[in-house]
Amino acid sequence: MSARIPSNRGQSRSRLHRVAGLAPHNGGSRRTVLHLGSDALLGLKGSDPTTLQEEAPLSSETSPKLSKELTRCAGHYAAAVAERLLAEGLPVTGILSCGPYDDPEDPYLDVQASVDFTKSFQDQYGGDAGLHWEGDSGWCFYRVTEEQDYLKGARWLGAGLLPEPRRVAAFLDTVRLAPDEAGSAERPYYRTAGQGLSDLLERLRLYVPKLFAHSPQARFDSARTDAYVERVTAALNESGSAPAVQVPLRRGELIALLHLLEYSENHKNPYGRLLTADINARVGTSTATSEATDSAVREAVRRQRARKQRHGHDGLA
Repeated sequence: MSARIPSNRGQSRSRLHRVAGLAPHNGGSRRTVLHLGSDALLGLKGSDPTTLQEEAPLSSETSPKLSKELTRCAGHYAAAVAERLLAEGLPVTGILSCGPYDDPEDPYLDVQASVDFTKSFQDQYGGDAGLHWEGDSGWCFYRVTEEQDYLKGARWLGAGLLPEPRRVAAFLDTVRLAPDEAGSAERPYYRTAGQGLSDLLERLRLYVPKLFAHSPQARFDSARTDAYVERVTAALNESGSAPAVQVPLRRGELIALLHLLEYSENHKNPYGRLLTADINARVGTSTATSEATDSAVREAVRRQRARKQRHGHDGLA
């Protein structure tokens, strides 16, 4: 089998969405796929976004167990990249991964993954956009502005099959500055799709941490919650003695925001509860009384002070 793009390889994005449970399945194939996503607010809890689906046996060259492991470990690799992007302040919303499967209408021989971003981030590039990793070609940044092949017009990183997450983040920085000049329009090929999957799996396992070895989803959700709690902490510390601002809101809009803040609360994120209490206490009051209801700011200051103390102890150790 030659290492060229098969006729159906341009449909990678639709494949990832389909196998993630966003479209009906056929009854005659067996596939193992993993959809790893996260809600658009920090630390949201809800239904488990991990979807494992199995439908016709895989070919003799690829066992269901191998396919499942490739899906899992590719998910961890995508999670490692997402962690780096979150640390750099980017609006990452989810990760996806897919291993090989047999399907009479759309067989897939290899493994792939992607990192998703908020709609507002994607809109800067004219539509559906994000980072995608192909198991034979590495990372690319795609933009789909019309009905076209998913990877048509993609910009390829070209730094090897499994570049370090910091290298992928640097590539995205370049994309954001000059999307038509970053990387290369020519797709590289580092291996033949469907061959050497066991060797590729061993390389992907280097990105599987012991703490979240089983679930890339748990790893991503934890990283995303931590990143957004950190961003909120920084913003509230900067607010300090800054003057209050007036934002005209309809009552329904205010209530909706309070519901979303409440929805975002979990054991790692106290700000949903604190900000909800602060805003509720200020409704109908003048800006002069707002300083009396700043529990979220106090929590942010406490966290920043504790962090500095920990870093000071670490420096003395």
